[in-house]
Amino acid sequence: QWSPFAAGAVAGAISWPIGLPFDTLRVRMQCQPTHVPFRQVAKDMLTQPISKWFIGLNATMFRALPRYGICMSTIDTLNKLSPN
Repeated sequence: QWSPFAAGAVAGAISWPIGLPFDTLRVRMQCQPTHVPFRQVAKDMLTQPISKWFIGLNATMFRALPRYGICMSTIDTLNKLSPN
């Protein structure tokens, strides 16, 4: 049995590295001055080293771990307070 905080933090630690390259694609598309198709942004990203796909992972993890832990703890507490 894990505490809800620890379970949430571990879930965040596992999920963010998997999804961060997709978030990087989204940010790159949104930062273009004009509309650039997804295919073009993805093609450009594939020509770069994989390390460029994970820019900002440390900062993301630093902020995500406590946030996911707090969210999971809050949800667990509210479920316990629920009359059902």
